[in-house]
Amino acid sequence: MPAPAPFAPETSGLRRRWRLAWIGAAPFLAAGMWLWHAAGGMGAALQGGLQTSAVMVYLWARTHRMLALNRRPGETRPRPGLGAATITTLVRAALIALLAGFIFQPAPDPMSAAPWIPWLPALIYLLAVILDGVDGAVARAAGEVTLLGERLDTEVDALGLLTACTLAVWIGRAPAVYLAAGLGYYLAQAAIGLRRALGYPVFPVGPRAEARTAAGCAMGFAVAILTPAFGPSAFYPAALAITAALALGFIKDWLIACGRATPEGRLVRRKAAAAQEFVEKRLPLALRACVVAGVLLLWANHPADSGGRTLSGLEQAVLGGGAVSAALGVAARLSAVALYLAAAGSLPDPGAILVAAGAALLILTGAGRPRRWQPEDRWFTGRVGDRKG
Repeated sequence: MPAPAPFAPETSGLRRRWRLAWIGAAPFLAAGMWLWHAAGGMGAALQGGLQTSAVMVYLWARTHRMLALNRRPGETRPRPGLGAATITTLVRAALIALLAGFIFQPAPDPMSAAPWIPWLPALIYLLAVILDGVDGAVARAAGEVTLLGERLDTEVDALGLLTACTLAVWIGRAPAVYLAAGLGYYLAQAAIGLRRALGYPVFPVGPRAEARTAAGCAMGFAVAILTPAFGPSAFYPAALAITAALALGFIKDWLIACGRATPEGRLVRRKAAAAQEFVEKRLPLALRACVVAGVLLLWANHPADSGGRTLSGLEQAVLGGGAVSAALGVAARLSAVALYLAAAGSLPDPGAILVAAGAALLILTGAGRPRRWQPEDRWFTGRVGDRKG
């Protein structure tokens, strides 16, 4: 990751545009205060406004010295304008700051609050995730791929996930360990920085396909976790799965930085590499078997004459079709999404836990081999918003 260069005289105009861009975030703050006032009164509006302002100030303080990086790879002079892609990323940053205003706020009373208010955090973060795909596409289409854009995109992604994870834990929709999913990036960067400060060699850590997949899935899971469509514990298995996947990814980053793994994340030592290859090949097959076993157990625990909760015809159809698709390796990730949603209403039934946990991990790993048809893999293995061409 390139280090920010000192300010140069040619960046003075760029700095003015940067300040104006951040001043342009004021309407987001005003809209947020109106929303918090509608949800919880003047106290909630003031608290949310202060939290949003604090996050905006943090982002400005962290990024304003990066302006010398506003150049294409290989260039030496900064570009005079920010470009549409970077402006889009700044809009994402404003949305994340707005989302932070909901943390530490009391949950809206469903009896007195408008029905749309509990959906606001999920909708705000969903819009930020959508724009994450837009800014990279715009950068490539307009030839505006810059070091500043890549760095800012990473910073906003990391802060957005941390904010979403913190909010999910605060409102009781995820276990406390889910905070590790949001803190992982910062902990990994701190560990690498400490290693560099102690004088140990630090090898560059570049983008990896599996890391992009995990990051994209983490954002999608966070949107789902924040939605009030299911009960508070419906997405606990997903939260645990994404936390484990991101933790593993950050451990790989550390091993790469230490020279103990290749830039692609392959372990260097022969026995460790062999074990890694064995697990990576067998794990998807084990997860496919897990969801099939979970569906059978779920059906056994919820017969029509059980007197308790019974599975609807739609749930049974989705579970059956998803289990067959997963077993055959046909659109396994899409099948896993459907399986998770169908099983979420039956948690904490043991069969539903097996289905949900297996499906959440299967979304991350893919079908493995042997498999049949995976049309969705190109969306999972490469993020649209990746600024690299």
